[in-house]
Amino acid sequence: MLVFWAYLHLETTVRCWVTQGAAATATLTAKTLLGGLAILGLSTALDWAVVGRLTVPALTFFYQNIVLNIASFYALQAHYAPAQLGLSSIPTSIRQYCRIPTRPFYFVLLSPIIPYLYLNGLHGAAQVSVMNGLRHGDFGPVTSVVALMPCHSTPWSSHLGNIPGWFLTCAPPLGQPNTAEHQTQQKVFYESPVTYIQHVFPQPPLKVGRVSASGASDDEHLPSHILLFGELLRRRDTLHNSSLSVEQALAQRGYHETANLWNGFDFAQDEELRQGGVRVWVQD
Repeated sequence: MLVFWAYLHLETTVRCWVTQGAAATATLTAKTLLGGLAILGLSTALDWAVVGRLTVPALTFFYQNIVLNIASFYALQAHYAPAQLGLSSIPTSIRQYCRIPTRPFYFVLLSPIIPYLYLNGLHGAAQVSVMNGLRHGDFGPVTSVVALMPCHSTPWSSHLGNIPGWFLTCAPPLGQPNTAEHQTQQKVFYESPVTYIQHVFPQPPLKVGRVSASGASDDEHLPSHILLFGELLRRRDTLHNSSLSVEQALAQRGYHETANLWNGFDFAQDEELRQGGVRVWVQD
C-alpha cells in the first residue's frame, strides 16, 4: 500500500501546487506528515500493548526478509536459486504471487506469442507484398492495375507508385437524401461479378443501381493486371442468369493467372470474401 499512497500523495501535492500555490501545498504536506505520524504512533502503541514490548512490524518485516533474506530457505527447499536481497526472478515472483503452477503459468505467458507473430508477420501479408511485386515488375510489365477486391484490401499510392489503376470503393452515401437505395461499387460488383466482367469491365461498376448488360466493354483499354482473392474465382451471378464462373469469365476476356500468393489461413480471415489467397491475373 506504500506505493499506492505515495503516488496518491504526490499527485495531490502537484495538483495543489498548480491550483493553489506554495503556501497551500506546504499546509497539505504538514497535515499529511502529522497524520501519518499520528497513525504510526497509535499503531505502535497498540502493538506494544498486545506484544508487551516495543515493536514496529514494518521494520521487522524489512529486517527479516530483506536484510537476513529468510525467504531463501524456502527457495533452497524447492531447488529455485537463492534470491539476492530477497528478490526472485520476475516470472517466479509473478507466478508465486498469482498462485499459478509452473506449467500453466508459462503456457499462459508464452501462448500469445504464436498468434502475435502470425498476425504481424503472415496474416494478410500478401495484400501488401503483391503491390511491391507489381512495382518491381515481378509479374511482368505493368501498364495499369485493377483490384477486384473488397474496398481498401491493399495499400495503393504508397506502394504502387505512379502505376495507374483503380479499386472497388465502398464510400457511404454522403449528401444523398435516400440512403436506403445507395449501392456501393463493391456491393454492385459482388452481386453480379460475371455480368460485370462480360459487359462493363474495364469500367468501374455503376455508382448507383445494379450491374446491367447495357454497359460498354472496352477491350482496347483493358488493364494489364487484375488483383483478386481466390474465393472470387468460383463465384457466379446472384442477380442474373449465368452458368459461367468468374474464373471462366476472366479467361474469356483474355486473362490468365500468373501468381497465387498465400495470404494466411482462410479460417482466420476477417471475412469470407478475403479467402483463397491473393491472385494475380494478367493479359494473355
